[in-house]
Amino acid sequence: MAITTAQRDLAARAAAIARQSIEAARADTNLSEIGRQRLMAQAYLKARAQMEHLREEETETVRGRRAELERRLFGLDKPTAADVITVRDAQDRAEAARNADEASKLLARAERIGDQTLARAVAQVSADRGYWHTFDEWSRTRPDTHELIAELGDIDDLLDPTQRVGRDMAFALQVPDELKAYAHNPGQLQKIADGATLQTTQG
Repeated sequence: MAITTAQRDLAARAAAIARQSIEAARADTNLSEIGRQRLMAQAYLKARAQMEHLREEETETVRGRRAELERRLFGLDKPTAADVITVRDAQDRAEAARNADEASKLLARAERIGDQTLARAVAQVSADRGYWHTFDEWSRTRPDTHELIAELGDIDDLLDPTQRVGRDMAFALQVPDELKAYAHNPGQLQKIADGATLQTTQG
C-alpha cells in the first residue's frame, strides 16, 4: 500500500512547479544560455530547499504522532500518583518476562483477575519486543484499539530504514540536464543561480 503524508503531497507539488519553471526557462529563446541556466538553477534550488524542509518536518510530525498514539494505546488519562506507582510496578513485572511464552502467561493471569494495568503493560512490552502473538491476544478483545494500531503500523512503515529508497524518492528532484555536471556541488549551483557564468568542471 502506498503511504503518503501532507509533507509528501507538498513535496510533489513543489517538484511539479519546479519542473514547469525549468521547462519554461529551457523553452525561452529570448534568454541567453547563461540566463536559462540561471533560472533553472533558481527553480531547482528553491524546490530542493522546500523538499528538504518538508522531509525533516515529516520525520518530526510522524514521530510526534507515534508518541501520541502510544500514549493513547498504553497510557492512562490523567493518572494520579497512586496510578503512576501501579503502572511502574506493572511495567517491572511485564519486563521481567523472559520470552513470549512467559509474556502470554502473564497476560492471561492479568486478564483473569481484571488487572487492566498489568495487561496493558504486557501488551506494550510485547509490542516493543516483537511478541506479536501476545500483543494480538491483548488487542483482539479491545476493538477500540484497532484503529490506533493500524495507524501505528503505517507510521512504522514510513520510518522503516528498509523503506529509505521510497522515502528518498518522495523528496527527490532531478537536476536539469543542463546542470548535471554540478549535481553534487550545491555551492556551484548557487553561484549559477546568482548569475555566475557556467564553467565546465575539470577532472
